[in-house]
Amino acid sequence: MLRALRIETMEQRRLLAADTLELTSLTEPRLVDDSSFLLSQPTLAAEASFQAAEHVDVGEVEKKIRIRGHVEPHDSVDVYQFNLERDAKLRLRLHRMQRNLDLVLTDTDGNVIAESHNSRRKREFIRLNVEAGSYLAWVVSTTPRSSRYKLEIFAKLSKAPSNDVPPADVPLADVPPADVPPADVPPADVPPADVPPADVPPADVPPADVPPADDPPADVPPADDPSPSPLAEVGPYGGADDWNLNQIGAPSAWAAGYTGEGVLVAVLDTGVDLDHPDLVDNIFVNTGEIAGNGIDDDGNGFTDDVHGFDFADNDPNPADLNGHGSHVAGTIAAMRNGVGPTGVAYDATILPVKILGQDGTGTAFGMAAGIHYSVSMGAQIINISVGGGFNSTIQSAISYAQSQGVLIVASAGNSYAAVPDYPAQYSRMFDNVISVGAYDSSVTMADFSNQVGGSGAVQVDAPGVNIYSTLTLDQLGYATGTSMASPHVTGLAALALSANPNLTGQQLRELIVAGVNGVATGSDSLGNASALQTVAYAAAGYIPSEQVAMTESTALATDGGVTASSVDEFHTRRRGRGFAAVERAAEKHFSKLENWLDRAVGRNASASHHALHDDVFGELQSLTEAERFAGTDDGLGAIVDQLVDAKRRLR
Repeated sequence: MLRALRIETMEQRRLLAADTLELTSLTEPRLVDDSSFLLSQPTLAAEASFQAAEHVDVGEVEKKIRIRGHVEPHDSVDVYQFNLERDAKLRLRLHRMQRNLDLVLTDTDGNVIAESHNSRRKREFIRLNVEAGSYLAWVVSTTPRSSRYKLEIFAKLSKAPSNDVPPADVPLADVPPADVPPADVPPADVPPADVPPADVPPADVPPADVPPADDPPADVPPADDPSPSPLAEVGPYGGADDWNLNQIGAPSAWAAGYTGEGVLVAVLDTGVDLDHPDLVDNIFVNTGEIAGNGIDDDGNGFTDDVHGFDFADNDPNPADLNGHGSHVAGTIAAMRNGVGPTGVAYDATILPVKILGQDGTGTAFGMAAGIHYSVSMGAQIINISVGGGFNSTIQSAISYAQSQGVLIVASAGNSYAAVPDYPAQYSRMFDNVISVGAYDSSVTMADFSNQVGGSGAVQVDAPGVNIYSTLTLDQLGYATGTSMASPHVTGLAALALSANPNLTGQQLRELIVAGVNGVATGSDSLGNASALQTVAYAAAGYIPSEQVAMTESTALATDGGVTASSVDEFHTRRRGRGFAAVERAAEKHFSKLENWLDRAVGRNASASHHALHDDVFGELQSLTEAERFAGTDDGLGAIVDQLVDAKRRLR
């Protein structure tokens, strides 16, 4: 069995009706048996069968071990145990396979430490620092077909502690060496203390390179910086229940005229209360379908899907019988009608896509189908406040959404974990996915909210504690969880898209990341999502990566495209810019290098060249994987620094 999908459990919710009815916490959902796709899926991570698998002991890794192997339909998992005598910088590389394979690193009890799940036949890399001990490397097939592969385990061990004894002829501390002048006799070339060196200005004259006191701080962008100014901040909106809207700057976007109008947002959840007075005018209507006639009028493969579709029960009625989906939908687009809560993007349209039943039960197949359906119906943004484990069926659906330029916003999860749940963790693989953690009204990270850790996820944070929104049966109430944080970012993306309808999902994620404003206490994310800069970027048509990207047509025009001058240009242009811009520039360089390395080996196919090709390529690829999602310019700049040296070595 695969790990269960689950909605992020909500706390008890107080209703604002005349009575005192309370809705209890949601039951933890589970993945029901779905043999149509489970039979072809790998068993991953925390499952007992994963832990109990047989393994091959490859012994101590002192520097590098290379393993050649193959998987078969009846034997789809290979496990290798290896030992590290001391703490080490560890790198695993899986490549040269004919089918899609995944790479997982666990301890000997089967607890997942790191995973790599690239699509198709892309190389898999894991790179991290580990303590001395024994580990398991898992090669997992994601298809019922045979494949050869090459697994490499690299370890740079820490230095052994020194037991050296100082030599007997070390001088005593109070006896100065013979070449040290007496303390009271200044060296001949040291001017007297009262005579300043000629090149030192008098104390009351500031050095020429020190800016006057009224100059802007060094971190203020120069006057020619093309980035637009943030939106003007407006006074607080509403009351105490609207703290979340003010925190992310939504009222400033509204004041600028951006309310989400014309944006279609799919909510993959327990459904939506279609008749709620705060939602009814913003529910999607399929004008190509005639309700209740039993005919697929618009020919999209779904009969009578007037307001969306229910993949949990396979019918055209996505009504919410749970409350979770309605709460999420209200945070995104509850109407601004003077009554009850207001959505972040209160003029956006909600497409209800039900993938979880009343008890919160759903399947990976349902989620994947919901993603495909949402894209086919024209949704530009998909909110998924659902968590679970890795699944290649869902991964393929997300890849399809990426190809269509659709943004997926996913909750990080409420399991107090060091890394996000899936699908939020797919943000490390796909540039149209963003993970969202939760903080409270004091801008402190919620203790239950999953962190980024070493996952490489692209994560921002948003309000997620005591959020006031819509519920079922026309009610209103409060809920807590990363499920509540995710729709804030979805609404923010809708505001940006209403300011610039031409933005792709990839560009939306870039603007959300580039526009973060501060970091919640205790969070390791990229920062707090904010409309102030993100919507300003969108309205101005400003995409940071397009402003910073290298002029590839000239800088990369010759033999592999990497020169000392292009490296200098890369470093110059990346200063002060967002990590997404650096990511794109570095990946372009890396793609050029990959092609060049392959051509170089073709020209000189000696064994040493092949080995050097593998070493250089593996080092650069792992650096890209490890650093580009960490948001650090220095790490990405280091990639480009290595390109020149790699070319020189392979001449």
